[in-house]
Amino acid sequence: MADPGAAPFADGKIAEVMGDLETAEDVAFRAPGDAVSYTQGHGLDPADFPDVTRLDTEKAFGHSDYYDPDKRAVRHLRAVFAGEYDSLTTVDSSLDEEMTGATEIRRLVGFLQERLTPEEVARLGGDIDPIAQGIVSGRMGFTDAAAPLYMSLKDHDLLDKVPPSELFSEVTSLASDVAAKETNKRMLAGGSSEEKAILYAGAAKAASWGLAEVVTQPVEVVAKSTRAVNNWAQFAEVLAEGDLNTETWKKSLDKGSDAVTATIDLLNPF
Repeated sequence: MADPGAAPFADGKIAEVMGDLETAEDVAFRAPGDAVSYTQGHGLDPADFPDVTRLDTEKAFGHSDYYDPDKRAVRHLRAVFAGEYDSLTTVDSSLDEEMTGATEIRRLVGFLQERLTPEEVARLGGDIDPIAQGIVSGRMGFTDAAAPLYMSLKDHDLLDKVPPSELFSEVTSLASDVAAKETNKRMLAGGSSEEKAILYAGAAKAASWGLAEVVTQPVEVVAKSTRAVNNWAQFAEVLAEGDLNTETWKKSLDKGSDAVTATIDLLNPF
């Protein structure tokens, strides 16, 4: 048994681990609201492996309910250990079917993984997990996540790889997609036609996009201001060194260029 990312499951090579157990069945759980599975921030989710059978978790929710004696997940574990495979019930739900926003949580982590090394993503893991848990629990939305994500990237000196403008644009996009999906889901549950649900979902997406921009713009302005001030300070430090040899001169030009770019970015309209 292991969580997503636990070696040697991290590379999806579950068959190599289980190969010596002739009677073993490759099974996995993913309960609705399990942020560890949704983020895949610690590694790949075994529930997505092609040769794995997903077992029903019934009323389990989140990452801590699998061993609840009143939930089907733990009964399934007992059955697997006893080799009673005929008693197992399976499930094949998508992320969106499990929870609105689950796909977007995974997209957010994927956005960071595209720009950062695995080591850098791992450094952010301690900050990403509570943010994902907050979204799953409903304590925060995607727009609420913009500021803590920015601060985490800033604290780890990663804003050059994940510029604030790109981060806030991604968060805005994710927030609007969640609003559209949730609206569509509620409209259909309330008996509305598919056409009407799609229409209202589109309106919710547009409204959410506008609201998210209003919420994230002040944070983005602060981020751009901080970046510009830091770059000008670094430029001044290079000039203060005094000895303008070829290497120092090139360094000063680079820092000056960064400072000018950051200032132009700050002054540009949204």
